[in-house]
Amino acid sequence: ANAAVKAALGTQNQTWSECNTNVYSYLIGDWVHNFAIDVPTLLAANVRVLVYSGMLDFICNYYGG
Repeated sequence: ANAAVKAALGTQNQTWSECNTNVYSYLIGDWVHNFAIDVPTLLAANVRVLVYSGMLDFICNYYGG
């Protein structure tokens, strides 16, 4: 990934893995839920959020985001 993008997101020191089954199992209940109403509250509380919508990603596609 682009180093400048990682730096801007504060993720330059992160280690990433694909399809973490532990995370998936915890989040499976959140499938196709709308969390847009929660984002303003998080932002107002100064919680940093990242909304990722991958153009070629089946799960996080940019149409659904």
